[in-house]
Amino acid sequence: MINSVYILFQQDDAIICNKRNAVTILELKLSLVNHLEMAIDFFHVKNNFSKLDPHVGDNLCQIRACFLINLCDKILGKYDIKGRLSKLASLKSRIIDVKSKITDTLMHAIKKQTIKNFLLSCECYEDLYEHEVSLLYFFVLSWYKKLNGIGDMCMDYAALENSFNITHKTAKKLVHKYQIRASELSCDFIKYCVSVTSRFTHLSNTIGKMELIDKDLRHIMPIFVVTDILIEYILQIRKSIVLTVERRHGHKFLDNVFMLFIPNKDKSRFIYHEIESLSANDPMLYSQSLLVYGTVCYQENVTPESRIGYIKRFNSFGIVESILYNMAAHPQYSEYHLPSYRHDPFQVIDTNDLDSAADLINKFNKKLENAYKCGCSINNNSLFFIRHIMCDSLINVIQQCKME
Repeated sequence: MINSVYILFQQDDAIICNKRNAVTILELKLSLVNHLEMAIDFFHVKNNFSKLDPHVGDNLCQIRACFLINLCDKILGKYDIKGRLSKLASLKSRIIDVKSKITDTLMHAIKKQTIKNFLLSCECYEDLYEHEVSLLYFFVLSWYKKLNGIGDMCMDYAALENSFNITHKTAKKLVHKYQIRASELSCDFIKYCVSVTSRFTHLSNTIGKMELIDKDLRHIMPIFVVTDILIEYILQIRKSIVLTVERRHGHKFLDNVFMLFIPNKDKSRFIYHEIESLSANDPMLYSQSLLVYGTVCYQENVTPESRIGYIKRFNSFGIVESILYNMAAHPQYSEYHLPSYRHDPFQVIDTNDLDSAADLINKFNKKLENAYKCGCSINNNSLFFIRHIMCDSLINVIQQCKME
């Protein structure tokens, strides 16, 4: 369990200086608890994982997707929703009550206390489960994200400021702290996947050396290595991959193609499964899957193939190969201040570790070469170019597309 003081982005040993400072801390804590309730509702009640798709800024959305899939396996159906929401409601009542009673006299008693001691003395705290804290980070960084004018993801600070009633500077601090913590969770999850996936256990010492810290203090790992590990992990826990492909002919939209890939019986590979063959109550429609969004673009002087023709061509390469082609062609580290590592992530590891990573290095180089040949790069996306990866169920994807 984690004390809920931890969800504040300030240092818990920061000093309460005055009444205004104390009220601000209580209001912020109240807003965060409200958002935690919303996060619990989307995850545990509505199973709407698209609302837990955070903007962290590290180009490693696939880690958060697999993190949520793993969380679903471990937590869903085993969590006392009613009991937890009742405790959070009590916490909110205590915060509101303390806030209404803060007077100059009371401030004399609490002045110069640390934030932690202040909240503890007022009983404005509640121990939280680790996964609840993770859900809060993911939800806040998802609920307040938006596309900017050039189509890149960014944070909607104005909406965050308005909702929390905080200044722009405070909103920036909150986002920064939550992005750092989400990035730490991401890297820790990759290390966990390595430790439980037999194909990668030999990398247990090497993977930590590939974790770097960018100029914004986020923890980052190379995108190809991370994705190779995650695909194997998803295969071993028998989770499906759902592919959503937007096909375009030049600038003209053609259609959306959905493909479902499920693990075979011995968990050695993913096999294509006709979505049309699923019954309305098939568990695969409602199971949490790795959802991969992408596009394919036909040149204007090329006649697009039929939907069935495209599916056949895609499956001649395979889902895993197509994903890894994309990841090899992508800059390996998101940090622009690490140019020497962006296209060769293995420079960060020691010479002594190169032997353990030899197969992975060869695999990366081959996938990179094929990415450009097969059409899985930003300059040639004639096969498939990944735009985003997240966790969701197939039924949610289908319903969302019908709404659009």
